[in-house]
Amino acid sequence: MPSFHRSNRAAVAGGVFTFILLRLRAVAAVAQLHRISKPSRNVLFLVADDLRPSLGAYGVDLGHTPNIDKLAEEGLTFTRAYTNYAFCAPSRNSFMSGRLPDTTRVWNFIDHFREEGVGDKWQSLPQFFKERGYHTAVAGKVYHVDQPPNSDYPLSWSVEPYNAAAATDDQDKEHDCVGETSKTVCAIDLSANESNVEKQLPDMRIREACIRALRDASEQASPFFIGCGFIRPHTPWIVPREFFERLPESLPEPQVKAFPKETPREAFSNHGALDGLLYGLRRTYQGDLTNLYRRAYHAAVSYVDDNVGRVLDALEELGHKDDTIVVLTSDHGYSLGEMSMWTKMTNFENALRVPLIARVPWMENSVGKQTKVLAELVDLYPTLTALAGLPTPRSQGEMINGTSLWSVFMNPANISVKKSALAQFAKPSLRNPNQVREALPRNEIELMGYTLRENRWRYTAWFEWDKHHEVPLHNKVVARELYDHHGDCPSCFDFEGDAHNLAEDPEMKATVRLMHRWLLNRIRVIPVENATEAPVTIRGPRRVRNRQTLSRKARTSRRAL
Repeated sequence: MPSFHRSNRAAVAGGVFTFILLRLRAVAAVAQLHRISKPSRNVLFLVADDLRPSLGAYGVDLGHTPNIDKLAEEGLTFTRAYTNYAFCAPSRNSFMSGRLPDTTRVWNFIDHFREEGVGDKWQSLPQFFKERGYHTAVAGKVYHVDQPPNSDYPLSWSVEPYNAAAATDDQDKEHDCVGETSKTVCAIDLSANESNVEKQLPDMRIREACIRALRDASEQASPFFIGCGFIRPHTPWIVPREFFERLPESLPEPQVKAFPKETPREAFSNHGALDGLLYGLRRTYQGDLTNLYRRAYHAAVSYVDDNVGRVLDALEELGHKDDTIVVLTSDHGYSLGEMSMWTKMTNFENALRVPLIARVPWMENSVGKQTKVLAELVDLYPTLTALAGLPTPRSQGEMINGTSLWSVFMNPANISVKKSALAQFAKPSLRNPNQVREALPRNEIELMGYTLRENRWRYTAWFEWDKHHEVPLHNKVVARELYDHHGDCPSCFDFEGDAHNLAEDPEMKATVRLMHRWLLNRIRVIPVENATEAPVTIRGPRRVRNRQTLSRKARTSRRAL
């Protein structure tokens, strides 16, 4: 008996030990599985203000952009990426919330998507990461200044934002300019004062704040989402003189210097942000001042490139190059005298096309590639969440407008994921349709131009606006535009097609009809749950076909419009 009891106790003890061991192994396996499934991919989100694709990566050799070009060599370059609104605040409210401007109700410098009854319950792009365990921080101008207030802190960011943008003008005025100058252009010698904070330009301070944010984030146990927003090449073009010295004294002139006579006045913008430049619908070309401003712009682009390079170097030094998504883009494009137009605030290609470069080291098929997919900035939200391995925003109740371009990183030649890119612009006067206003109240909008870019064509329709319901009057089309972009190249900014409005060409009637129907289908995104793409195939001016049958729901919605 004693021996039996001893053996029984030993058996029981052995069983308990085995159970505990198995239990510990199971717990360890679950913990390991959790570690594997836990997001560990960081995001560095770089935004430059007013940056059109005047970069070496896009075949443009006017400036000096080695750092951004290197990023493109290691990532995926989108040659046909577009903003959804060619104006700072509406664009940033859009891509930072993942909603189109008609959903955010932001068409000006007054409103923001966080207003009660609009998007106060939405999760913004950085907030979506923050709510899923990410450390989020921002330096500079990622959101537009105070739209939403305080860069949407604390909803979007884990720590207080660093925002140098608000003091931009006062800071710039402290510097003495050298060489040919104006209120818009200033080359300064900062080589001896760069370490003096009071003498630094805002983008220098933003750059250093971005690097500090990366260092702080690298010490966190959680992955990070860091936003870094540079102010240049937005005016005034006040940059260190060395970036002017890298450029030739004379740059190529715009090839199309006059605004086309057959293009409706609604298409033009009289936005005059450049000192001393007299331009308009029928203004005479000003060669010397045009050259000064084009040269200053590209000097500012080179300056942005230098700051981007220093941030990327810091990311690599911290050991996070291989586990971080790096995205570089802009809030909209820019015109530099082409067709007598400057800056933004139009629905033309130059104002809408933006650089978009994404380096995702673990998506090996995308490294060093270009893609012609029609991308919109509103697509950034679902694309970044997918690349980081997070749940889809819609599965979490975020009814965003964008399309995930994750599959394009698997196969950059796959452009079928997107059929079109949509943008719009609001104007205050039917009587003076070339007039634009930055602070245009919602209830004073009289005209809204929607533009749709597909593989070949850009179609724009200007609608009267219902001020009370804040919607376009679909049966009141004021003007139409149709431009042929067949043969465009990534380095082109003088688009021959933009100089010829084909909307009234009798041979284009079928194309205009189909593009208008497609446009109406795209602007049905109010409410967003109804958003779809119109399955229209457009081959050219003499062969226009609709090869697919629309769903009953889509046909019913179109009849309602």
